[in-house]
Amino acid sequence: MLELKNIQQTYNIGTINEKRIFDNLNLSLPRDEFVTIIGGNGSGKTSLLNLICGSIRPEKGQITLDNEDITYEPEYKRYKKIGRVFQDPAAGVASSLTLIENLALAENKNKPYNFGFAVKAEQRKSLQERLSVFKLDLENKLDEKVGSFSGGERQAVALLMATVSPIDYLILDEHTAALDPKAADTIMKLTQQIIDMDKIAAIMVTHDLTYAAEYGDRLLVFNQGEIILDTRDQENKQEILRDPTYLEKTYGR
Repeated sequence: MLELKNIQQTYNIGTINEKRIFDNLNLSLPRDEFVTIIGGNGSGKTSLLNLICGSIRPEKGQITLDNEDITYEPEYKRYKKIGRVFQDPAAGVASSLTLIENLALAENKNKPYNFGFAVKAEQRKSLQERLSVFKLDLENKLDEKVGSFSGGERQAVALLMATVSPIDYLILDEHTAALDPKAADTIMKLTQQIIDMDKIAAIMVTHDLTYAAEYGDRLLVFNQGEIILDTRDQENKQEILRDPTYLEKTYGR
């Protein structure tokens, strides 16, 4: 269980641009859920992800993971249990390295680095087998540099790198926003495949109402740092998809 308790977060304290993002935010995220989050710009979506991953620390409050206090734990230590994929397809990959080199580096996360071959034969075989499951033809591009890949392929690599070593939570920070519709659909299907196959929890921020309604077990709607809707009701989610003005009409926001 990932929990945020009584979180307070203010930006630009003491300046004319001071803004309170969260005021006593409480949220529990079980390890068996795929949670989607929507909301307008400045509603607190990315701030939430940054707090979870340790990119920022809360002004007040506590963050726990499996009852362990991680409020002040460094970002790199949290990535032992958390994987993150960003909006920019280039952000999660090393473009100058080959696909196999990228995946090998990611798989070696949290392991001791010793002198030896960067990619061992058995590691190459296991990674190739994992890639073949997803039917993206990436298993035949192991020795190609990732910088030559399309945006969708690079985002697929970033997603695979985030999950190639065991994690508990996958953080998806608008990971389809920079892609064309066809590539975005491919990445969403890959996302669901990985979540189901590896049995991991996921938290996805998106501006795409279709993805928010179609994917995930639970939907959170943020507005000005508040959770104005928290539902596991699939019919409720589909209503949002059918009528984009549903939230405004129902909640007046």
